[in-house]
Amino acid sequence: MDALPFCKVTLRGVRCLHGPYFTEKKGYPATPKTVGEAIRKRRLDLGLKQTEVAKLIGCNELTIVNWEKRHTAPRVNYRAEIAAFLVQTPCCG
Repeated sequence: MDALPFCKVTLRGVRCLHGPYFTEKKGYPATPKTVGEAIRKRRLDLGLKQTEVAKLIGCNELTIVNWEKRHTAPRVNYRAEIAAFLVQTPCCG
């Protein structure tokens, strides 16, 4: 018996942040080796966009893109903000 053409079902669920989806997701660094990879991993774990991370660190969005893609390395004047972003604990509001 064929399914009816007007029946549409969408399955929705919550995925675990540490499950296989994120470790197998393209571009997700499971073991970051650079500062840019560490920023990307932390950003994806927190569910933030690059623009939101740029505001937290105090730089331009394209700067975050270049760090994550390993085009450039962070300058010394951003290291304190980057360290604070990488070690901050998420709010459990």
